[in-house]
Amino acid sequence: MVAVLACLVGCDRIPGTPLYKQGIGTAAVAVDMIDPDAAKFRNVRLVTRNGFESVCGEVNGKNRMGAYAGFRPFIVRLENDKPTLVNIQPPLNTDEGRVRDAQARCDRAREYPYSSSTASALCERAQSMRNELQDSVNFDGLLKLSC
Repeated sequence: MVAVLACLVGCDRIPGTPLYKQGIGTAAVAVDMIDPDAAKFRNVRLVTRNGFESVCGEVNGKNRMGAYAGFRPFIVRLENDKPTLVNIQPPLNTDEGRVRDAQARCDRAREYPYSSSTASALCERAQSMRNELQDSVNFDGLLKLSC
């Protein structure tokens, strides 16, 4: 009974145990947060799939205003108990329809006599939205492969 209790209290400090590896994963995610000490985690688990160990879960961190931004999925791939890939789902503020609308504004700005800086700004925004949408798609694929 005492041995079981001792392990429950200290297993997160024993290298190679699932709790230890989960701690490595959550620490790797917290380092990338604006306020690492305020990061909140839930549904954290160690997964072995396709020959890789990954720590998966959800993290809620504070934004620059000091408010919690909401839970987002994360993946940390481990090799020899070291994080080799840390990926937090980007906040998705767009969808395919909004990307098409932004691209249409860019195209119209190029066709009409707008200033080149206006057209450039509109086209940069459209590209940024396309990249954001692709990042989300990439993360979803990685999440399915790893977790």
